[in-house]
Amino acid sequence: MILTICLFTCTVCLIIAYLWIVSHSYGYFKRQGIPGPPYRFFFGHYKDLWSAKSVAKQLQEWTRQYGSIYGLFAGTTPMYVVSDVDFLEKVYIKQFSSFHSRRLPIILRLQTGNKIHLFGATGLRWRRQRHIISPTFSGAKLKLMVPLVNQCIEAMLNKLSDIIDDKNTDINIYKLYKRMTMDVIFHIIWPLRYANDYRPFFTIHNSEFHEITFNSSKTSSFSPPKIIIGLTNPFFAKLVHQWPHIIRVDDDQQQKPIKKRENFLLVEHDEDNLSVNELEDSTELSSSPPQVQKKVKKKISTTSKPYKPTQTSNTNSSHLTFVTKTGLYTKYKSYLYRDKTILKKIQSTNTQQRPDTVQNALLRRFFLELTQSFIIPLERYFVSLLPLRKYYQANRAPPIIREFDKEEFLKTLDQYGPQLTSGLKGDWKELYKHFLSTPNFLLWLSNRQQEANAKIYSLYIETIAHCRLEQDLNLSQLKEIELIDLVIKLKDVVQRLETKNDELLMTIDQKLKNDYIERIKMKLKIIIEENLSDDMKVLFSKPIRLSSS
Repeated sequence: MILTICLFTCTVCLIIAYLWIVSHSYGYFKRQGIPGPPYRFFFGHYKDLWSAKSVAKQLQEWTRQYGSIYGLFAGTTPMYVVSDVDFLEKVYIKQFSSFHSRRLPIILRLQTGNKIHLFGATGLRWRRQRHIISPTFSGAKLKLMVPLVNQCIEAMLNKLSDIIDDKNTDINIYKLYKRMTMDVIFHIIWPLRYANDYRPFFTIHNSEFHEITFNSSKTSSFSPPKIIIGLTNPFFAKLVHQWPHIIRVDDDQQQKPIKKRENFLLVEHDEDNLSVNELEDSTELSSSPPQVQKKVKKKISTTSKPYKPTQTSNTNSSHLTFVTKTGLYTKYKSYLYRDKTILKKIQSTNTQQRPDTVQNALLRRFFLELTQSFIIPLERYFVSLLPLRKYYQANRAPPIIREFDKEEFLKTLDQYGPQLTSGLKGDWKELYKHFLSTPNFLLWLSNRQQEANAKIYSLYIETIAHCRLEQDLNLSQLKEIELIDLVIKLKDVVQRLETKNDELLMTIDQKLKNDYIERIKMKLKIIIEENLSDDMKVLFSKPIRLSSS
């Protein structure tokens, strides 16, 4: 009897405590002075959202009733609904350190598990990832990405136009969008963009299947097309064996579970000058260093030329078969020696205890630093070609970039070459000579010139907007014909600033644009009213677009 009374009392106390906690939680927005629609006990606003025909329309209706900031309850958990852009900017950018976590749906948390997933990260992990990602997607950099995205969209539209020409052809729009997405990712993340063709999803049903594959397998003297293709069908193993570069990637589902495993890089040259860089698994290796074997048949030469097809190759044999191990198979002889430091780190005795994610991070950092060491001399020389700030004058045309002199650049490598930032040895100068002769360099130079021209023009517009009429333009000493040319020039600048899709103005913020327009219009008003004759005043007062042409 006493036990029953105690259990009953505890149950009643728990119910009362629960009701008090829930009631206190439901009073959160009232204490904060935040409006919101009426809620249902225990369910909050879930029931209203479930019964609504459209969740988005229901939220839109509540926004009209309660304003841009109001409160909802996800069960008993208070939740803000915000449609004020300025407020969101403060939360996500300026006050991110105070609001760094986020709430995830249960299904997403179940699917993510313990894996490091960008869309499933919360708490301190999400805060760290956000700090890493935010500089990449700043407003200025997103504006620079817009032309790249537009270029990919234009390519997809051209492909659609070609398909539409045949009225009886079905369009797999999902496949095209998937390719466009990969295209956008490639264009944005590549530090040195690939200037030739690439097909990440190449199949036997491709219209150019015979042209690309069978032609390359007929004769050994055939020069493979300048293209990167992604293959999953083992049927291609024989067809593309003449290609100079082949990367073999294992399917995770086909890997057998191994209790004791050690991974190490194998760099090998066979008698046909075929270089193999592969990641090999071994179950017999122990954790002691003497048992880690490295197979090297022929030392890589760093002064040899890039791959050229030879006449002595056996066309009936293939170096890429169905049982080929994971790795890079290439006929290209490297200009640079192998980095023994990174090899020792990956093959160290701690490999068995080190997670794969750490090994992967080591490789990524190595190639990132190597790429940066390669690009820094190019960037340093390119910056030296840009005009100095003293050449930006409001009464002159925008300054231009000097031509890229390849010989002059190669001379700077002895003093400012990659040896300053990279310990990797080899013939760097020959590597740069080869790179300067490729379409990839021309594409890199074209993109950098486009970005630099946009920056130069934005600085030129800033110079015009902030110039002083008398000190910088010598307004009192100009003749009327020169004043007319100046007015026409300033009007054209205003017209260009008011244009939305000008690529040279993509780096200028809209607020700055509006400020520049107001400043230049003020200068136009002063010049027209105080310095031009009455006839010219009447002419320029008309709402017509004037052009220097």
